[in-house]
Amino acid sequence: MSPNPSGKCRLESPSIPYFAYRTLEWLLAPIALSGLMALRISSNKYRDITLKRLGILKKDELKIKKKGRPIFWVHALSYGEVKAAFPLLKRIKEQWKESVLIGSSSTPTGMLELCKMGDSILDLTIPMPFDFTPCFLRHISWLKPDCFLLVETDVWPNFLWQLKRRGTQLVLVNGSISERASSRLSMMPWVSRFIYGPFAKIGMQSEKDRDRLISTGIDASDVVAVGNMKFDIDIPDMDNVSKSMVKELGLRDDGLVVVLGSSHPGEEEAVLPSIMALRQLSDQRPIEVFVVPRDPGRAAEIKALFESQGVRCSLRTQLAASNQASVASPNHSFRCIIVDTLGELLKIYSISHVAIMGGTFVPVGGHNILEPASFGLPVIVGPYVESIEEICEGLERAGGLFRISGKEGLKPILLSLLQDPSKRNSVGKAAKRFVERNKGVIDRYIYMIEEILRNGVQ
Repeated sequence: MSPNPSGKCRLESPSIPYFAYRTLEWLLAPIALSGLMALRISSNKYRDITLKRLGILKKDELKIKKKGRPIFWVHALSYGEVKAAFPLLKRIKEQWKESVLIGSSSTPTGMLELCKMGDSILDLTIPMPFDFTPCFLRHISWLKPDCFLLVETDVWPNFLWQLKRRGTQLVLVNGSISERASSRLSMMPWVSRFIYGPFAKIGMQSEKDRDRLISTGIDASDVVAVGNMKFDIDIPDMDNVSKSMVKELGLRDDGLVVVLGSSHPGEEEAVLPSIMALRQLSDQRPIEVFVVPRDPGRAAEIKALFESQGVRCSLRTQLAASNQASVASPNHSFRCIIVDTLGELLKIYSISHVAIMGGTFVPVGGHNILEPASFGLPVIVGPYVESIEEICEGLERAGGLFRISGKEGLKPILLSLLQDPSKRNSVGKAAKRFVERNKGVIDRYIYMIEEILRNGVQ
């Protein structure tokens, strides 16, 4: 370790924590990985990605045409992180046109989203190997990335330190840290430096996140408050998509649409009484409710829950298959559609009037509220917003968000927004303005990467 102007010690290379971690790796990883194989190899959904994460792949699956081109490897944990990373991946390819761009994820949904980006952006798409040396050694040896960018989370110290030892420049982008995590790490600064030490630069979502991370023992010069990349979300032109969806689902022009997005177990039950209360408005205007669970596989159980309380529901795939959207309910004045497909949330936001954000009514911490805000929707969140606290505060101050302390507070806000078009429109416009004002985060990350490469690999 060596001193720096801040007075804190900076970890220059792996030391005691690293070797302790490596020892545990060789003692525990074989047991853990064999158990993982037994569980996941039997699942069709996880079999292929698990084998590849174990390093069981052919050499041509890591084949890229280098020819002196700079190599970028961008890793995003799952579906949400991949979506957030898309604008960054696109800009990297624009900025370094001759570069090799590798994208990786740790989940099937994340991999599926990466594959959708196509060859015009990504030169190679791979599952992230497990943090056990035999699993990732060939990846590092064959790919030899010049720059590795980790989006938000999924920090694996062994893999990262091995990359650093081979001369790769590492950057953490869109980072965040909770107050609880920073408090714990501040009591063990050597652990914090072991986790974050490999990174040449750490980009955090806010000043609060930066201060929290620095308090754990990380050198202040290595940490920058860049902003949240999700402000730069790439919203495609949805006009044609919206029209097609309205027609396919039989939505009425005079109807109002409410969406519960990215919901988790327990949340549908929490919001159900408020959704049932919307039926009292359906005498005036048709009401359509979309429930979009984080896991589409839960759609059938959600449908059963709603129907047990007298709320008639249809599955999204059933409507598409039967072409019976227009007669899904007796008088089509009130409908509830459970979305059992993946990747349609943006489409649904584009046809909605109010968004209830999942992950905030149970202790999950929230999901991307900037997506509905980008479409000019009033956003309603519950009490559990730890992961999106900074954005919630900003959007609430801007007048685009309602935060409720419990499920009882949802009904009056929903009724108010649906009954008052002027209020609904003004709140939605405030939400959209908030997103527009905070764009430009990707530009700052591109500048940061340029600086790192200029001072590092050239």
